Amino acid sequence: RTLLATVDETLPTLPASTHREIEMAQKLLNSDLAELINKMKLAQQYVMTSLQQEYKKQMLTAAHALAVDAKNLLDVIDQARLKMISQSRPH
Repeated sequence: RTLLATVDETLPTLPASTHREIEMAQKLLNSDLAELINKMKLAQQYVMTSLQQEYKKQMLTAAHALAVDAKNLLDVIDQARLKMISQSRPH
């Protein structure tokens, strides 16, 4: 959540041409965060049952997807910053 808030603060300083890609990466990250929360609730709900391991596995899979998407968002922001720097340099 902190990452998403920081991106929201940083977005206006980045080139407008990069905003759409950043926003798409944010949406994906938000979606995966909601999915992880859902999987965590299910894992808690089914603790000490025969389904515990399955829900735990699903939760870990969702956590991995969230981590990958967070890295992707950071990469997209980094590329936008590099683009901003290259545009501001005199040729």
